Amino acid sequence: MSNEPGRRPVLHTKKHVARLERERKQSRIILISFIVILASVLLLLGYGILDINYLQLNKPVAKVGDAQILEKDFESRVRLQRRQLLLNYTMYQQYSQMFGMDTSQQVQQVEYYLSNPVILGQSVLDQMVNEELIRQEAAKRGITVSAAELDKFVHAQFNYFPEGTYTPTVTPTLAVPPAVPADAFKIVTRTPTLNPATAPTTTPAPGLESTITGTLPATQTLEPTATATATFEPTYTATIGPTETITPTATPYTLQGFQGEYDKSLKEFTKYGFTPEGYRKLLEIQLLQDKLQEDVSADVPGTEEQVWARHILVADEALAVTIIDRLKAGEDFAKLAAEL
Repeated sequence: MSNEPGRRPVLHTKKHVARLERERKQSRIILISFIVILASVLLLLGYGILDINYLQLNKPVAKVGDAQILEKDFESRVRLQRRQLLLNYTMYQQYSQMFGMDTSQQVQQVEYYLSNPVILGQSVLDQMVNEELIRQEAAKRGITVSAAELDKFVHAQFNYFPEGTYTPTVTPTLAVPPAVPADAFKIVTRTPTLNPATAPTTTPAPGLESTITGTLPATQTLEPTATATATFEPTYTATIGPTETITPTATPYTLQGFQGEYDKSLKEFTKYGFTPEGYRKLLEIQLLQDKLQEDVSADVPGTEEQVWARHILVADEALAVTIIDRLKAGEDFAKLAAEL
């Protein structure tokens, strides 16, 4: 019962109190349920964002030894390869329109990869697996690329040479002909001569006898006639001497200019998901491949053994056996070759 002045007293029965208590509990349950549902939705959204932006991108799509090729690196390479295909497609179309070149085969090949994303992805994955195999084989052989070598290679890609460009000189290559035995020059190939007795005769075809028979007209002899030749007195014309030709000079490529082009290229690669480390790693594999190729081919001999063979070709086996017997008897091979 309330004893506040100005208000009528309210009687709170047990039933009324119990109903109010139930309503408060229900409101509390609804509030807690709402909070739990809201938290669950937020957790699901957070996990989805985390899964898309991190967990899935760090899942391996291939495993080469102990190394893994991650989804994020694979997707970046696929985007880059697709961009390169689109650039090639535009280039082939321009060649066809401007120069009339037949680039239909190249265009069809590009269209085949662009219209088959599974095949495009498989080709990119195969290339990445090969690159990882190169890295592992280079590591086994102790082949590395230093930071200075990679920087120099990156500079060269942008035509930036801090120490000056290298001008190649003509280096003559010594060509060593194969050694030919002296006996090879003793063999002289006989030149067939025409025997007049057995020379074939030419018989005119039927219907052409009238063409090749008859009396030819007498040959007219022309008397030489004098031809007047005009003689010109030489005139002297002043010749202007050679003028100085302005030689174009190379524009120096400064470090600031290189850095600007490098940052521009890096920004373009970032659009496809590459990090600065991934961009340099993409260039590093080219150096590793060149070094590994040099190391693998180091043991390959630069010369090869050649065999000088000679033979006498005859029509029947009996004569061949006779020649073999004569050779075994000590006769000279060159004389037998010239004779037979």
